[in-house]
Amino acid sequence: MSLEEAKLEMATLQQQQQASKSCMNFNLFFCISMDDKAVWNKENVKHLCDICKNEVLAGHRPLWHLNKVGWKNVEDKFAEKYVKKLEHLQLKNKWDSLKRSYSCFMDLKNMATRLGWDEARQTVDCDDTWWKDHLARCHDPANSRKCKHVQFRKCGPTNLDSLHIMFGSAHVTGASASIPGDLSDDGSDDEVHELEKKPHECQIVYFAYTKTQEA
Repeated sequence: MSLEEAKLEMATLQQQQQASKSCMNFNLFFCISMDDKAVWNKENVKHLCDICKNEVLAGHRPLWHLNKVGWKNVEDKFAEKYVKKLEHLQLKNKWDSLKRSYSCFMDLKNMATRLGWDEARQTVDCDDTWWKDHLARCHDPANSRKCKHVQFRKCGPTNLDSLHIMFGSAHVTGASASIPGDLSDDGSDDEVHELEKKPHECQIVYFAYTKTQEA
């Protein structure tokens, strides 16, 4: 074997080793990512809400989020009950998700102030006529949008008492209180029947509501 052939073979071997190493690193990263995915259910969400509520009551939410002390306590207390410890980002993502849901629900509740309250279902008592009119303004099937409020038609969010304490007046700063288009989304699990849409009416109603809140 000539010197040039030996160099070529050595270079080829190095490339193969590098490719194999990269593949192993990718597989390791993929497995870690899959293993570290947070899995939420009613039990651990309630436990998280209970912990966060107590941290807020302890004064560890000076503004719209928990401070460092609050988050450290949440991480430690959550890990005390569950073997798998979740990272700060995973817990914060769930906090943000709960806050968005709460903000959306409070938007609906404040819109329906003249209607009743169903204590058993923990949501506003709106009849079919009210929902038909509301969805006619805010549901836009042509653009694959569904009204976010419809998810609370049958019942309000779980752990509502804890959510009131966790977010309180902070909910008015959420995305749903600042972006008119956030009233509707394609992520609702409830079925929404196509209704006659009144152009621009939904945005007009929502701007009026926002101004009232700011006042």
